[in-house]
Amino acid sequence: MMTTFCRWGFVSALWAVAVPGFAVCSASPPSTESGTPTSQILFNIAPGGYPPYTVINSDGSVSGIMWDVMTTIASANGLTVEARQIPSKRVDNFMLSGELDATMRAIEWTHKPEQFAFTEGVLKAQDVIFSTRKQPLALSSIDDLEGTILLTHLGYRYPMLEAHLEAGTIRSIDVPDGQTMFRRLAGAERFNGLVFNRRAGEWIIQHNNWQETFIREPLVLEETDYRLMFSPQWRPMMSCFDETLLQIKQDGLLDSILARY
Repeated sequence: MMTTFCRWGFVSALWAVAVPGFAVCSASPPSTESGTPTSQILFNIAPGGYPPYTVINSDGSVSGIMWDVMTTIASANGLTVEARQIPSKRVDNFMLSGELDATMRAIEWTHKPEQFAFTEGVLKAQDVIFSTRKQPLALSSIDDLEGTILLTHLGYRYPMLEAHLEAGTIRSIDVPDGQTMFRRLAGAERFNGLVFNRRAGEWIIQHNNWQETFIREPLVLEETDYRLMFSPQWRPMMSCFDETLLQIKQDGLLDSILARY
């Protein structure tokens, strides 16, 4: 099972003491096998990263919106963060077995969310439609998608589309990753659009210089609170993490993080 971990472990360059300016947490992190409180959070950044939420840089370091938020919260509570790259199908089992501490997730996307501990929402995650500039869809409602063929992310569910997909009024083709979705949309006129996370899609377009090829449709299919999800052993720390997260938002630090990506 260890082979599913990344071959490197990037530990955030933060000191393991409470950071000045943040409230000191009265709760204790989970204990190690020796009985001492752990000082590290093993955080899933997804295989290859999930930009702009987690980004693996050319030197092997990690950055990204959720990484920066996680390391800030951890440092404020006397903890460090180490990155792990775990396939999505194995994340829940790894967390429940104690091999992984945290990941980024919405409650609504989680099977048996009561098994885990969640922070308050870090930001809103939006599922949107991307189309090509040559064949824009000009959507104003989901009904406008009737008769289309959409590329969708393998393993993901889209509740707002389910009735149309089941009725066959909208067709979908699953694709394993975002880069491939955009390339297939650009290369085949039979596809009308793709469904993807707004920020992740805009990142792909920007970093491939595809601004003249794709557009984001105005229709938002779903908007969800994107959170940090922890293994159940971390539940006593959630109030402390949420307090730090609130302060990050109030101080403008979250806005600064978002502006970087």
